[in-house]
Amino acid sequence: MTNAAAGVTIGSYSGDATVIYKHNSSNPSEVYGGNFTVTSAKSGSKITMLTDNTGVDTTDEDKINEALDALAGKLFYTGAIGGAENNLNGTVKIAEGLTAASVAKQTAGIVYDKTTGQGSADHKTVTPGPVYPTEQDRTAFVTSITGEHLTDKEYRKAGVLSNTVDNNIYSFTKDATTITTAGSAVTTAKDTTLQLNKHDMTITANSGDGIATTGGTLTVKDAGSLTVNGAKAINANNSKVDITAVNAELNGDVSTNSAVSIKATKAANITAMLHITFM
Repeated sequence: MTNAAAGVTIGSYSGDATVIYKHNSSNPSEVYGGNFTVTSAKSGSKITMLTDNTGVDTTDEDKINEALDALAGKLFYTGAIGGAENNLNGTVKIAEGLTAASVAKQTAGIVYDKTTGQGSADHKTVTPGPVYPTEQDRTAFVTSITGEHLTDKEYRKAGVLSNTVDNNIYSFTKDATTITTAGSAVTTAKDTTLQLNKHDMTITANSGDGIATTGGTLTVKDAGSLTVNGAKAINANNSKVDITAVNAELNGDVSTNSAVSIKATKAANITAMLHITFM
């Protein structure tokens, strides 16, 4: 099936089919043709949504995801609404050509909206993913560290966070790294490690807290000089913060209902301009 202008609806689906669509080569997120709707699917059913790679920048993670999402969005599995069915295993594919046998360039699984049944690409399953550096290649960052692998794209692109292993370890191998954000700068909710490898770092929240954690333990390990600026330098809510550094300067209050540990090579090298509140 390919590129029908009108939508197609199948009441009861079974088997394994490939649905082929063309897209605007100047804007690959514009997929031509109507929706493909499956009302109900038999157990073990499979479907592949396919388009070619014309105009798709396969070196850009955002462009890949946009193209995959647009294509997957042509599929509606209404049997999945409310979780009623889970029988249709969907794959979205960007291939070298517009045939079912075309070599795949990018693939991903399809997940279905529980309210509408509309498909979207499961970004965690995109294969192959873009190739990013394996070691830090820049020192200035402008987005928050959230501890969420997909969200923290700036750090994956810079080689700080692995693009292939979701281990929540941010390894900084260059000196004088800055993280400067509009809101809170470090906003983790699960165990996360910033491995500084004896290098310096300045964390600045222009509005919000320097470190604002809401779960798990944030470990800042082996820092040289660490400076944290914010309305609160550290706001640890239902979480722990553990910092080891040669020098630590916290410009702002520290607020916690759990535990904050700051250890320096020499105690005299901890400078705090803060008020500590235990909630």
